[in-house]
Parts: sequence; C-alpha cells; structure tokens
Amino acid sequence: MLVIAAGGAGIGTYVATRDAPSPAVLLAMEIGAYYESGGRHIGTPYVDKLGKGQPWTVCNGVTGPEVVPGKYYTPEDCERLELPKYRAAEASARRLFTYWDDYNVWVRASLIDMIYNLGETAVAGSTLLRKANGGDLIGACVEMPRFVYGTVGGRKVVLQGLVRRRATTAELCAEWGGRGISASRRCSHEGGCLGGPHDHGAGISGTPGKPHRHDTGRRAALRGRGRMRRRHPRVA
Repeated sequence: MLVIAAGGAGIGTYVATRDAPSPAVLLAMEIGAYYESGGRHIGTPYVDKLGKGQPWTVCNGVTGPEVVPGKYYTPEDCERLELPKYRAAEASARRLFTYWDDYNVWVRASLIDMIYNLGETAVAGSTLLRKANGGDLIGACVEMPRFVYGTVGGRKVVLQGLVRRRATTAELCAEWGGRGISASRRCSHEGGCLGGPHDHGAGISGTPGKPHRHDTGRRAALRGRGRMRRRHPRVA
C-alpha cells in the first residue's frame, strides 16, 4: 500500500515495492480521477466532445482502441487500462526531464498528470520543458496554466476544467515542490536541506513541501491514500 504520513511540517513518507506503481504514479492517478470524473466510476464509454477528435472515452480519460462502445468497464477494468498509460506517462517524463531524479513526488505527479492528459508531444516542444531542463523548475511550474485550451465547435477555447486542473498541478509543482533543482543540489552537496522557514521541501525527492492553500483537487489526491492501500496492498 502507499503510505502518506503528513506531519506538522507537512512532510510525507512514501515507500513502494519494486513491482508496485511508483508513489508519483499513484498520486497522479488520484489527481486524474478527481478532474476526469469527480471521483465517480465511469464504466460506460461516451464521446468526449471536448477532446481532440471527439474520441470514445471511458474511466478516467481513457481513449484508444481498448475503448469499445457499448461495453461496460468495471473499476478493475479501468485500473487495468489506466495504470499502463500512467506508467507510460511517467516513462516519458523521466526521458524528457533532465533533472527528474531531483524532483520530489509532488513535482513528478504534476508532470505525469500533464503528460497523461495532454500527451508527450505537447510537453516535448514546450517552454515548460525548456525551463525545467535549464534548471528553472519554478519557471516551468508557472507555465502549466497555459495548457488550458480545447476545441469546441471548431474553435479553440479555454476549458474551465483544465483551468482548475492546471492550477492544482502548478501549485503542487511550485509550492509543494519548493525551489527545485538549485535547492536540490544544495541539499545533496551539504548533507541536508538548509533552507529558511519558507523553503518547504525544496523539491527534493521524498520531502514534499507544505501547502499554503487548500484545493478540493489536492485534498482529493491526499484522500486517495485510503483507496491506494486497498488497490495496491503490495505497497508499504
């Protein structure tokens, strides 16, 4: 199971077995579940009229040849479909982001969510990626709210669901991830994080930052730890 232990300093502890999904994937799945379906189970495929090409969609944003109109998908079916896609998004992120190993679980989950939602191509040519790989993690996080457009009636429009989703991941990335790569190097080189009272975690792997505000999407991600325990008993 995934253990999220939040103490007074907002520090979380994550331990996973080798074969289990990573904590970042599990957290990204909870973010996706909230924004794709409001935490409800969607077992009947529908046409996503806001999605590119208006694809048949089921579960939490699953599209592609696996989605068969008229077929009912159980929660177990949905997890079987979703998990490989999230793992593929994580693999893409690891390949794209130079400093991936320096990022904590909140930063990683926010980036996985973006790639799962938008596709690797949208992120691969972005200013977000250029800033992140240049060592400017906060600058990259600030780019997230730019990815909020969809096509409705042949017109490019802002989708409020994406506005809320990007606001959540941008805050997870910037505020829960702290100052990112520069602080990460300082911590690793000096044997500990030496930031001041506002240096909440500094983006270091395994030390999530303390949030300044609260959002239903972020709370939903944290509440998901109970579901993760039930779904993934092999994660301690």
